[in-house]
Amino acid sequence: MSIQSGKRYKITNKESRLVVDLSGADNRSILGYTYHGGGNQQWFFDRQDNDQWTIRSAAHHKYLGVETTPENGIQLVGDDEPQSWNIEILPFSGEAAGPVVKLGQWNHGTFFVADFPLERQGNNGAIQLWTAWGGENQSWILEELN
Repeated sequence: MSIQSGKRYKITNKESRLVVDLSGADNRSILGYTYHGGGNQQWFFDRQDNDQWTIRSAAHHKYLGVETTPENGIQLVGDDEPQSWNIEILPFSGEAAGPVVKLGQWNHGTFFVADFPLERQGNNGAIQLWTAWGGENQSWILEELN
């Protein structure tokens, strides 16, 4: 399975089954939230010339990003400026509706990935960066939307 540039996707955390949601309350906070199909839960993936990707909200045209240098615990935000993401496609997972990926950024040789903290499982809460360690809470299913 592959990701197609310019297509719209739902991003679901493999462990919690919550989706990446750009909060309507402030149009800035990135949360794990129950799927409702709104545009704030739909994301355009665009491949860049350097094989990195930008990820943009269909509803608010904000880009998935961070406000500071990537490190453990930094919360993801919706930003006006595009930020580049490395996307690692993981081995095929039979129950997934699309590719299973890690969404990451490098900082001084360390790969930080989008992580839905274990203590938030089952709740709506902030998605943050964390050092990649292979947990399913750091794996995301991309399901193409029409």
